[in-house]
Amino acid sequence: LRGWLKTDANGRYEINTIKPAPYPGGTEPAHIHAMVKAPNQTEAYWLHDFLFKGDPFLTDTYWYHAEMVSGNLRYEGITLKAGSGSVLQGTRNIVLHPHYDRDGQNSGLLVGENCPAFDPTHVWGPDKGSRTCPMCKYGARTGGVMAWLGDDDWANAGKLALFLEKEIQQRGSQRFKGFLIYTNPKNRPKADVEKQLQAFAEQYHLREVSVVHVPSVDDKKTSFLYSINPRSENTIMVYHRRRVAEKFVNFSATEANLQRILAVVNKTMQ
Repeated sequence: LRGWLKTDANGRYEINTIKPAPYPGGTEPAHIHAMVKAPNQTEAYWLHDFLFKGDPFLTDTYWYHAEMVSGNLRYEGITLKAGSGSVLQGTRNIVLHPHYDRDGQNSGLLVGENCPAFDPTHVWGPDKGSRTCPMCKYGARTGGVMAWLGDDDWANAGKLALFLEKEIQQRGSQRFKGFLIYTNPKNRPKADVEKQLQAFAEQYHLREVSVVHVPSVDDKKTSFLYSINPRSENTIMVYHRRRVAEKFVNFSATEANLQRILAVVNKTMQ
């Protein structure tokens, strides 16, 4: 009931097996468990199961649990089509999780992926004092920028914050949003984190930019769900109506790089 394989040089793989069924008397969808590891990654880790489109147990409740508890993004499941004889064939393209990469060069959701719900703590901005989900409240009707930040360069974060503040005020907060999301990589106490973030917001005279934090860079319901690599300095995602339009990893807020963000925002919000 188990096996292992290596991909070829192009990352292709093939599994030949019987079609699984749900556990007897259970409510879990039919599945195949899988773990992966790449040579440039720190350890082997669980993928979300191989699941099959059309399974009656693939419900919204199931997917909600998968995202909020396991940190796995939903997908439709594998479509099985008739092949030769009685063999069914399906394809699953596996994207490795950058959280396990040995370096910090890859981080964040892929361009084109939908931004899932998450509940950060708002220290500053329009939703101060709440745990409002940015995507649930604003994502469907706005564009914006989410900057997932570590501890290394607050001056860089300040330049980005001033840029976002200006863009929100010019475009209007009903159309454009900006979120600075501190990932707490050192697992500092909540009181210390919030004191620092409030001082940061006051230092840069922020009004419209939301300054928020999540429990940790490993938190399954926030950072991990957004594929944030704990070894990256920062991960900037430009989104429009919940879909990632572009991302920048280890971003330096030079004038030229800020113009790159602006070009993406202008293109997506036409």
